[in-house]
Amino acid sequence: MRTLMNKFFEFDFLEFEEYKNKFNVALLPKLTKDNYRVAMAKLFSPSNEINSNLVFIYFKMGVIVLPKKIADRTCVHKTLESIQEAIPKEILTSDLGGNEASITKLHNDWLQLCKKEENVKYFKEMANARTNEALRHSGKFNEEHLRTPGSFRKLNVD
Repeated sequence: MRTLMNKFFEFDFLEFEEYKNKFNVALLPKLTKDNYRVAMAKLFSPSNEINSNLVFIYFKMGVIVLPKKIADRTCVHKTLESIQEAIPKEILTSDLGGNEASITKLHNDWLQLCKKEENVKYFKEMANARTNEALRHSGKFNEEHLRTPGSFRKLNVD
């Protein structure tokens, strides 16, 4: 995928630094009881007025373009009460009434982790990782006769 759509993957994680006064994104360090990882975002506005209905609609529209499996796992909460009902207090951030660090602190900790030399080196290495498409089997026989490109070690048909 990265080889075929390399422009999509050109991203420097450290670019988040310049946006930290506009929004913060954080993955909560602890999982929910159902083993879900929670990602949270906090938006800042110069006038401290953010139209919550507009943000809600924007994220709901964003969920539409996600694959069904991911969209089914995505929840957008409109009120603080609905967040507190869905996420246990033990893992919820302090700015939303929980026991965990604030979204801003988690975001800044994540940025510091990304800035470490070994992580920057890893990100650059992964940004240049590509598959050699010349070595991929063409699958012409399967495409023509079986309508299923690729190879199978075991195929069960009901």
